[in-house]
Amino acid sequence: MDKSSVDVTLATKSLEALLSRCEEGNENYSGVVEYGEPIGSKYSYCNQSGAYIKYGGFFTEEYGLYMPIKGLSVVESEGTDPSYINIAGAVYSYRIRG
Repeated sequence: MDKSSVDVTLATKSLEALLSRCEEGNENYSGVVEYGEPIGSKYSYCNQSGAYIKYGGFFTEEYGLYMPIKGLSVVESEGTDPSYINIAGAVYSYRIRG
């Protein structure tokens, strides 16, 4: 995923809303969330490292958008697992191989 394929404004708002949902309950969240177009309906979750909107993957791989919790620094890299590439601001694409 790259900046040209992502509506950065919508992605930022969507990830911030997901993070606030988790912060309010102070716990992990997972489930299908309906976002505005072009994101649409996506499986999303958040945990102690941040918020994730899953775009796809199979049993051994997952990829999508990620926003870290405040105060957590992200190391950009393509060769690690998980890998994070900054799209804009606090929005990253992620890929997890398992």
